[in-house]
Amino acid sequence: MTGQPVNSPRAVARLALAAGVLVAPIFYLTVFIQAATREGYSSSRVALSLLSLGHAGWIQITNFIVCGLLALISVVGFRAVLSGHRGGVWGPLLVAIYGLGLVIAGVWRPDPGAGFPPGTPLHSTAPISGHYIVHWIGFILVNISLIASCFLFAWVFRGLGQRGWSIYGVVSAVVGVILVVAGLATENFLGPTFGGLVIYSFSSAVAGRILALAPTASPRPGERRVDRVGLPG
Repeated sequence: MTGQPVNSPRAVARLALAAGVLVAPIFYLTVFIQAATREGYSSSRVALSLLSLGHAGWIQITNFIVCGLLALISVVGFRAVLSGHRGGVWGPLLVAIYGLGLVIAGVWRPDPGAGFPPGTPLHSTAPISGHYIVHWIGFILVNISLIASCFLFAWVFRGLGQRGWSIYGVVSAVVGVILVVAGLATENFLGPTFGGLVIYSFSSAVAGRILALAPTASPRPGERRVDRVGLPG
C-alpha cells in the first residue's frame, strides 16, 4: 500500500495545515453574510466585533472561537513542516498567538455601541467594561501576530526561493496596516475589515503553500529521517 496511515506524522501535519487554510474563508464568509443580513448593522459604522452582540450574536462568537481553534490546530502542521528551517520557531508561535487572540475575542465580547445592536445609542457614555478590554487585547494579539507573520513568512519564502510569495507577504503586511490604521483614524470600519481580510488571507494562503511544498510521500524503508515531515532540502 502507498497511502499513509491517518495517524502518521505526515498525515497529521497535512490535516493540521488544511485546518489553517480554512480560517480566512470561514471567518470572512461568515462576517459578510452577517453584514448583509443583520438588522441595523453597517460595515462602515460598526466594527465587525459587535456582530457578537444581540440575539444572533452567537454566530460571530462561534466564528471567532472555531476559527481560532482551526488556527491553533494548524500550529501542529507548521511546527512539523518548518522544523529545522527558517521560521521553525517563530512561525508556529505567531500562528498560535493569532489563534489564541481569536478565541479570546470570541469568549470576551465587546460593549454595545455605534447604534448596534438596534436601540443602542450612537454615542454611549457608559464606562468601558472589563470584558471589552479583554476583547480588545484579543484583537491586538490577532493583528500584531498576523502582521509580524507576514514579514516572517516573507523571509521564510525568500529562503526557499519563492520570490513571489515573499513579495506577497510584505505587500499584505503593508496594505493591511494602512487599511487598519486609516480606518481606525477615520472611524470607518471598512478599513479594519478589509485590512483584516488581507492579512487573514495571507495566513491561510501560507498554510496552503506550506502544505503544497511539504513532501507527500513517506521515505522508503531503510532511508534516514523516516519521520521527517519538513520541507525538502
